[in-house]
Amino acid sequence: MPMKRTLFLVALFLVVLVVPSVVFAQRLRMTINDPQFKPYPIAIPSLGGQQMGLHKAVAEELTDILRADIEYSPYFLLLNPKSYLAQEDLHKEPRFQDWINVGASGLIRAEIMITGAEIKAEFHFYDVAAKQDVFKKTYTQTRAQLRILAHTFANDLVRFFTGEEGVYFTQIAFSVRNGPGKGSDLMLIDFDGFSPTRIIKNNNINVLPAWDKVQKRLFFTSFIHNNADLYSVLLGSSDLKPVSTQHGLNTGAAVSPDGSKIALTLSKDGNSEIYVMNREGTNLKRLTDSFWIDTSPAWSPDGSQIAFVSNKSGHPHIYVMNADGSNQRRLTFQGNYNQTPDWSPKGQEIAFTARDERSRFDIFTVNIETQEIKRLTQDQGNNEEPSYSPDGRHIVFSSTRSGGRKIYVMNADGTKQRLVYDGALDCETPSWSPYYKVKP
Repeated sequence: MPMKRTLFLVALFLVVLVVPSVVFAQRLRMTINDPQFKPYPIAIPSLGGQQMGLHKAVAEELTDILRADIEYSPYFLLLNPKSYLAQEDLHKEPRFQDWINVGASGLIRAEIMITGAEIKAEFHFYDVAAKQDVFKKTYTQTRAQLRILAHTFANDLVRFFTGEEGVYFTQIAFSVRNGPGKGSDLMLIDFDGFSPTRIIKNNNINVLPAWDKVQKRLFFTSFIHNNADLYSVLLGSSDLKPVSTQHGLNTGAAVSPDGSKIALTLSKDGNSEIYVMNREGTNLKRLTDSFWIDTSPAWSPDGSQIAFVSNKSGHPHIYVMNADGSNQRRLTFQGNYNQTPDWSPKGQEIAFTARDERSRFDIFTVNIETQEIKRLTQDQGNNEEPSYSPDGRHIVFSSTRSGGRKIYVMNADGTKQRLVYDGALDCETPSWSPYYKVKP
């Protein structure tokens, strides 16, 4: 089978005090999607003040986590802490001119108070040019939940600036090979690579995880019974259910945005075709019917269309059809090996893997309306299997650039490419979660 994906078979307690600045928030919101938008420069000096004493390690860890969160965001530019001037007294107003001089438009400060196992942090976000404290919030958490504390403030700051939810409480699922003859497991990591957890381990091949958009359930293909069958697992539990056990392939599941239907690839009639069924596996309906191989379905954000891969032109390309199988049309015309489409939650673009003239795999996007192609990765090993974050601002993918197949994340425009999981074994087919987090 010519397509690689087919061959895989494969709360926080908080006290809130907000100082609103509608004009300030709207100003950034109006430009965030503008082609000329540039990330907003933010300075984060060491949190906690000068007299942390025995709690200095906590303050330093919280500072590091928050800086990483801000740097992760496509909206912000974290200024190099080495450029900052002397540490300020948190009980005094910031020296705004000093921050202007180092290029900061925004400034984050926080005072940390620790009582036993409880940590209380009072965060302030300053508009440096306006010399105003425009956003203030206080959070209380335990020492063990320090990352949650930092992520919550970062998420609230993104929402304040953009009106959108951030990705700080999302996760990424992927398949991990265990070596020759040892199958592959499914693993979860946080958006930034922390808290790795194996969720499916049964000494079989388990691949192609796909998130339910509504329930905390993951669909995947497994060879538990020596056939490429589709299963689902309720995350955080041992509730494992067979969903589709047709003869041959039951792969590439994609859950509709409303959670009611599953599109998938079946080969029960001797050829790989796209089908759709209810989430329980009933009411099966065939959408494609041709001599060629059709595979890898991906829903549009509104559920009205499905992208897929077909080699009906002689080579695998990205196609689009209505959700009922009608109006099938070709979307990509460049290259001769395009696969693994994923539809942006923003709706305008589809990310996919393509093989170039040097037989290297890289990540591209295609605009739905104009069919314009943009290349996001190049000259850094093989880069494959893109999956959008739920806000459409990031893409997770697998890459061999550092030896072996690792999990990387980049902004949706290809910038800020960074390693998030460097396991000892090959990692494949990453899938970004909806806006919910599953605790191990």
